[in-house]
Amino acid sequence: DQLESARRELFASISHDLRTPLSSMQVMVEALTDGVVTDQETTGRYLATMSAEIDHLSLLIDDVFELAKLDSGELQLRLESLHLEDVLEEAVALFQPQRAKSSIALRFLHGDPTPLVSGDRTRLTRVVQNLLSNALRHTPNDGVIDIQAVERDGAIEVAVRDSGEGIAAE
Repeated sequence: DQLESARRELFASISHDLRTPLSSMQVMVEALTDGVVTDQETTGRYLATMSAEIDHLSLLIDDVFELAKLDSGELQLRLESLHLEDVLEEAVALFQPQRAKSSIALRFLHGDPTPLVSGDRTRLTRVVQNLLSNALRHTPNDGVIDIQAVERDGAIEVAVRDSGEGIAAE
């Protein structure tokens, strides 16, 4: 019963996460189509926002597909030795164009090198992209997002900190 309840909550959450960017894009498309928005600056901003929302939806759909594969036992990990710093740097580079549009400082904080880990680069990259995507959505213009990897007590901790509103304690 608990597993089924958790599954229902997960699907409700996924539905909400998919509906939110779709609703936002629908409003912007209607404004452009109906001629409510005609100036070049606002049109450009709407198009950039819709592009970012499409990227967000794509990540969400990938996550749903991964969950289905995990649930069915079909998820295959491709483990390799890697440095988490490389994964973080690649993700930060990927988000630079989106970050530049909003004047958010996205910084990879280099610390002491961490040891090699065994991991699936594709899936680790997706996790980091999800974290950065969430941080970008919830960080105001001229805000700051920092990401770093630190070795602590024999484990590697990846931290993403932003100047957004934060997550409610409850």
